[in-house]
Amino acid sequence: MLVKVSQKLLLHALHHVAPAVSSRSIIPLLSGILLQADSQRLRLSASNTSMMLQYELPAEDNRNIVELGGSVVIPALYFIDIIRHCPSSMVTLECDNSLIVSIRSDTSVYHLSGMNAEEYPRMAGDSRSNKVSLQSSLLAGLIKKVAFAVSASEFKPILTGVSFTVEGKQLRLLATDGVRLASQVTNALQHP
Repeated sequence: MLVKVSQKLLLHALHHVAPAVSSRSIIPLLSGILLQADSQRLRLSASNTSMMLQYELPAEDNRNIVELGGSVVIPALYFIDIIRHCPSSMVTLECDNSLIVSIRSDTSVYHLSGMNAEEYPRMAGDSRSNKVSLQSSLLAGLIKKVAFAVSASEFKPILTGVSFTVEGKQLRLLATDGVRLASQVTNALQHP
């Protein structure tokens, strides 16, 4: 893998996926961030046992250049700290077959031991036909309206979240704790 990316954009992407990095996982891979590069994008993914976040940086003009595709899992805390302190506006990420990741910025060079990306958990339902678009402020408002009914008890884990159902251009959010039930529906979906 060989990628040249804007330090500012990479740091922005890392801050979006970092909340999903597992801080106390017994699975070492979950303490890292999965980087996947192909001719169209650099995708960053982070996961713990309950959620997964992804962020994509499209390969475009002079800000993000994917010269050689590939994938690797990089230890999140070190990676974020290194990128945060990079002196240059461009960062080069290179990973060889031994999973050693080289991070270059101006005259600074860092080497981190990566982990095998093949063992990283995959996001369920990762197909373009399942994706919809919605304004974040609208989504946040809908979640606030149903979140009061989410169960706080871990005895029934299925009731500790909010259910999302998409039918056509309609999104339905549903939450219950077994006694209370809250439902919200919006018709403001857009299919990309």
